[in-house]
Amino acid sequence: MERADGLLAELLPGHGRVHSVVRFAEGTVTGAYRVEFARAESAPVVLKLYARDDRRLAAKEAAALRFLTGHGIDVSPRLLAFSGSARALGSPRPCVVSASARDAR
Repeated sequence: MERADGLLAELLPGHGRVHSVVRFAEGTVTGAYRVEFARAESAPVVLKLYARDDRRLAAKEAAALRFLTGHGIDVSPRLLAFSGSARALGSPRPCVVSASARDAR
């Protein structure tokens, strides 16, 4: 949880401290975690972690979400942040942070 707090403080500084991190999915490429914040006004986010050498896949997901929302297409999940080398996690791994359209505040 400390590592997630450090990472999200860097990527989403306005959300405040992390309250909980719960793993909810493990795919062939990523692990996905639901992250809730201590501040009630900060909506939960999804943190997807990629393997160290999967930066291209993470960047592709982030670019696709940016492209769609940039063209007025309301997508869920909505991209909040991308890091090609999230060092706060202990090893530099790419990650994507997103929120569903219903959770976006």
